Amino acid sequence: MGDVRPLPFTVSALVLLLAACSRAGGGVEVEPVGTSSPASGGTTLTADASPSPTAGSGTLVPPSPTPPVPDPLPCGDILVPIDKEHALEPDCEPGDLVPLPAEATDGGSHLLRREAADALLRMLDAARAEGHDLYVVSAYRSYRQQEQTFQYWVSVLGETEARRTSAEPGHSEHQLGTTVDLSSATVGGQLVEEFGDTPEGRWLEQNAWRFGFALSYPRGAEGVTGYAYEPWHWRYIGPEVAARWRASGLTLREFLLREWQGR
Repeated sequence: MGDVRPLPFTVSALVLLLAACSRAGGGVEVEPVGTSSPASGGTTLTADASPSPTAGSGTLVPPSPTPPVPDPLPCGDILVPIDKEHALEPDCEPGDLVPLPAEATDGGSHLLRREAADALLRMLDAARAEGHDLYVVSAYRSYRQQEQTFQYWVSVLGETEARRTSAEPGHSEHQLGTTVDLSSATVGGQLVEEFGDTPEGRWLEQNAWRFGFALSYPRGAEGVTGYAYEPWHWRYIGPEVAARWRASGLTLREFLLREWQGR
């Protein structure tokens, strides 16, 4: 590209320019720093993306910080966002655990918090009325029981694979006393991915939220939840909250973290 000669600039031209600016509104309009016009393809810096000034102060105020999730999580709150990063204390044990009736289980002895147990029995009755027999394979587990469960799966699968399917002690939703593993005779009472494609599994996917239960580890969400798909694992969060969870389209982990930070 050749040289570009500077344009001559005279005093007369300067006077004309200043006069034009005055007639246009008293000055030259300057775009705020960090903002570009749509035609330029740039990004507009919004109030959400930058600190905002206080009224009349002239100083910038940073956005309000997101409330941190407590560590350890409070014991007894059914909506705590328990996951691989947030844990319950070893001695956290619900005070209202009740035994589930034998007809609702695989024959074993299983405990659940009273509110969750009542909702579960209503759900199993509703499923049975539509021809779907479901039963509980696992419910409440103490910290110590989860410790044994996790170590068992490490010995069977190796630590890396075990972490995809079993929670470390303190990080299990079963310690809340509001979570159940459900199965049916269709899959021989096993906890397998195929359960999600059975009539019973599909019924749960469509109806469990009406009774306050949410699927913790859905298909294709391991990158978010940290766990492989578990169509048998259902956590009680209450009907109203479950309705909001379902409408949100989020995984339960994402939803509960958002709910917690909104408190």
